[in-house]
Amino acid sequence: MEGPYTRIIIRDLRLMMSIGVYESEKNVQQPVLVNVIADTNPPEETQAGFYVCYDTLCQQIRGLAGAGHIGLLESFVEQVAGLALAMNGVSAVTVRAEKLAAIADVAGVGAEIRRVRR
Repeated sequence: MEGPYTRIIIRDLRLMMSIGVYESEKNVQQPVLVNVIADTNPPEETQAGFYVCYDTLCQQIRGLAGAGHIGLLESFVEQVAGLALAMNGVSAVTVRAEKLAAIADVAGVGAEIRRVRR
């Protein structure tokens, strides 16, 4: 993004969710860490109605995580990106999600994507 910009940041949203392709992952909740950076165009002047509501986006992500089993983390980050891009004012989004307990001696394994509104 060139020129002035505003970024909405959701850092380290901690979720418990059912995610993964292995049988051992299908009936358990595991910790997932989500980070979102949503690019918006800066407003002409400060007005509350313009801004993307990070609380709303957090609630939508929690709802997605609690809606049932998701096979791939890559699918989850795509869906989170879709939620962000559906919000008025978001022009692009970067989403990272990490499974925190997938591999015993690793802090996290995950996926990161960047999507732009077309």
